[in-house]
Amino acid sequence: MSDDDRTPPRRALALGDLAVVPPHGLAEVVGIAPRTLAGETATFYELALCAHPTRVLVPAGKLAALDLRPLVGAREAAQILRLLSRRANPLRGPWPRVARTLSEKMNSGSLVAAAEVLRDLSHLKARQPLSITSQRLLDAARALVVAELTEATGRSRAEIDDEVRARVDRGARLPCGLRRG
Repeated sequence: MSDDDRTPPRRALALGDLAVVPPHGLAEVVGIAPRTLAGETATFYELALCAHPTRVLVPAGKLAALDLRPLVGAREAAQILRLLSRRANPLRGPWPRVARTLSEKMNSGSLVAAAEVLRDLSHLKARQPLSITSQRLLDAARALVVAELTEATGRSRAEIDDEVRARVDRGARLPCGLRRG
């Protein structure tokens, strides 16, 4: 996977296109129209966030500032699934710093980073109860990973959710230092 998987889409967005809006996840372009605001007319993209009943209007000139990126491809999706099967990185240090690091990963827009948050917090949850904030972060990571992998692979949401859970569980059972693809 490239070092920067937050690269904006290479072509202009069209109606029906899907893109990832960090940290909100998948969004579909449901409208492109000129609008007049404060006496100025500009083209706006209307994005419907898939995880929330929210629509966002974005001026065409501000799309790059959103750090929109295209969906991962099938090859990247397979790499994400393999990453979920690996042993978690230990969450060490004072919890406020760990929580900030996990939040930064989620806000980065990187599916790899979201998958790492999902894996690491899932493994922690297997050993101890999570705080409400950590559970919300885990739920957000799972929703983002499952939604994007569903679109990238063309498989059903239930099938991807089951595979993600199975791979995370398999990784949690590995002895320290071993990795399985």
